[in-house]
Amino acid sequence: MCLSKVDKVIKEGTGEGYKVFKKDQSYHLTPQFNGSKRYGCDKWYEDSKKDDIDNLDMRYPTGFHIFTSLISARQFRCSYEVIHKVKYEDVVASGIQLHCLKALRIVVARRMYIFKGDVK
Repeated sequence: MCLSKVDKVIKEGTGEGYKVFKKDQSYHLTPQFNGSKRYGCDKWYEDSKKDDIDNLDMRYPTGFHIFTSLISARQFRCSYEVIHKVKYEDVVASGIQLHCLKALRIVVARRMYIFKGDVK
């Protein structure tokens, strides 16, 4: 997932939002895109990458892409994926992800805590 439009001013520094994951046979969470790292619940994670994302002539720092609303996460999720509520800190970018003609608000954060339990 990449931002389609990056805000000139970051909207939030910390907060709560929603992250879409795939779940493997062992019930570990894995990223929706670009990765095989396994995540567990009730833990903090930090994005260790230091590269920038270069998408459509826009550059912004890497981090966990988190939806700011449950409605947006549901609109983006595929039927075989799960949504978890997360807490985030150290936001490095914010903006819009365009999906099926909908503008979904995203924050990109360096740190993320995954709450236990799928969101329905």
